[in-house]
Amino acid sequence: MKTSQIITNDTTQRNTLTFNEAWEEVFECTISKDKLYAECRAGNIPHTKIGTKLIFRRSSLENWFLQQEINNSK
Repeated sequence: MKTSQIITNDTTQRNTLTFNEAWEEVFECTISKDKLYAECRAGNIPHTKIGTKLIFRRSSLENWFLQQEINNSK
């Protein structure tokens, strides 16, 4: 296999995250999965649903976090 054909599994390059990836990488397991599901159902955390799967954009979550910090510091 050529070097250019090797596929890496480096999630730091990916912008689209599964529920578990978002929970582990963005939320850093600081809240429970149940709380994350509840906040998504309530429409408080940016995500999209494809079938039964919740999908997150890393950039949207980071922007959401920043906005939460700004709102909480006022």
